[in-house]
Amino acid sequence: MASKGKQTESLRASMRVEFRVPDTMPLLSSDIFVAQNSNDRGLFYLSFFQSRPPILEEGGPLPAKVPADCIVRLALTPQVTFALIQTLQKNFDRFQEVIQKQIAEAEAEAKEKK
Repeated sequence: MASKGKQTESLRASMRVEFRVPDTMPLLSSDIFVAQNSNDRGLFYLSFFQSRPPILEEGGPLPAKVPADCIVRLALTPQVTFALIQTLQKNFDRFQEVIQKQIAEAEAEAKEKK
């Protein structure tokens, strides 16, 4: 007999997911994050923050700190965390490939113009 966790995983893997994002959901930008784990609960916590640099007066003093508001907190299981890391790595690798190709093309174009 399969364990309950295995049954849930195979059921989830066999179902299609219809992703729905409400039109009213804002797209937020985060420039700071904190990643933590809880060994006693077996969860990973991700907190994303959005900083708001102050408007500075020319020649004025710099503030001692800059506010950063938490815009989302997530509690993830180890399985979801692992899948997230793999997905982010694949996407980042593809992003780097595209950027490197664009740089190489721009350099080749610059050489041709000389």
